[in-house]
Amino acid sequence: MRPTLSIIVPHWNTPLPLLRRLLESVPSSVGPDLSWDLWVVDDESASPLRMEDIATTTDLSRRLHIVRLRQHSGIGSARQVGVLASSGEFLTFLDSDDYVRRGALVAMAAMAAENMLVFADHLVVQCDGETFARRKRGWAGLSEKYRGTVDCPFLYCNFIVVPVLVSRAAVECVGGYPSAGYAGEQVLFYGALARRAEVDFLHLDTIGYEYWPRENGSALSNPERNR
Repeated sequence: MRPTLSIIVPHWNTPLPLLRRLLESVPSSVGPDLSWDLWVVDDESASPLRMEDIATTTDLSRRLHIVRLRQHSGIGSARQVGVLASSGEFLTFLDSDDYVRRGALVAMAAMAAENMLVFADHLVVQCDGETFARRKRGWAGLSEKYRGTVDCPFLYCNFIVVPVLVSRAAVECVGGYPSAGYAGEQVLFYGALARRAEVDFLHLDTIGYEYWPRENGSALSNPERNR
């Protein structure tokens, strides 16, 4: 049976405690009634990911799939592999070292439509434990260099554009998730959805996600909290 929602998580050398934290947060975010599955794409990590490493509950183990890439390809390509491997009517993309909040994905799915991208606010958790919310309804501007290149107000609100939920039909309309280098692939993807798929962007006024910034691009922030 085709699930309503496929959740795609790229993984590359993320410490297992951080990856488990993200995966274990998913069931409470979707609730008991939403049909879903979860795809972890291992982008040729130094230690190949095993099901027994991350399937910590029965609910996770029966919904969890691991795709192992033979060559490191980058986060955009890994997300596209997840798109192709999964079958959900709607898609969401989560980072492997963050956290999705209780009820967030089911609330976003309740507003989903084929021509709609639903997005929520997120909480930034700094390495020193300080937190602040990124409220996205104000469309605060990014650098001027992005204006005109990507004509999409959604992107001006914040470069970190999670969490989102979008239809598979819209993703396929723009040729899937782009394989550009880290960070730039999100700009290309959501800009293409706005321009080519004519997707509308709907803001869910709640904090649905916790983003934990990584030191020097690694997934080792907050080490004392995540051993």
